[in-house]
Amino acid sequence: IAKLESQQIATFKRLDAAADEALSDPTREKSLIDESGKTEGSHIAAFFKQAIPSPDVDVVAKSLSANQLPAILSLSEEERRMRDYMTKVLAQEAHIKPKATLVLNTNNSLVTAIYRARDKDPALAKEMAQGLFELTQLASHELKAEEMGHFIERWNSLTLALAEKIGKEI
Repeated sequence: IAKLESQQIATFKRLDAAADEALSDPTREKSLIDESGKTEGSHIAAFFKQAIPSPDVDVVAKSLSANQLPAILSLSEEERRMRDYMTKVLAQEAHIKPKATLVLNTNNSLVTAIYRARDKDPALAKEMAQGLFELTQLASHELKAEEMGHFIERWNSLTLALAEKIGKEI
């Protein structure tokens, strides 16, 4: 593969390497600018960036074509290849963490609900944002085995908090 790419005969990418561009729908982009000079998408991205404790992750908010998809994790193809190569060569997990971008779907009701919840219950909204990030990592096979326990604890905590809120309203 490397030889063909170096000769510029062909370029190989994983299916998910550029998925965010293939799934984007710029015609539905929320580009209305508020009084602070920012779009709703930039406000959503800023909230999630603040809520996610990982400095290695960039966060952007885009209009994706599928409303039911809350977010995708886009990884640098070159860094991912290097990590996969090192894992195979060393026969153990390489500790190279590819540069990741969390692409949030501004058309997804879960993403907008988490963003709106920041005013009523900031702690719960932050916890939900972190949970959505971990769920996206899990879907992209980027959640490490040692992080799985924390992921399950977070989702149990979130489910309990939501069930208690609903129980109070009934």
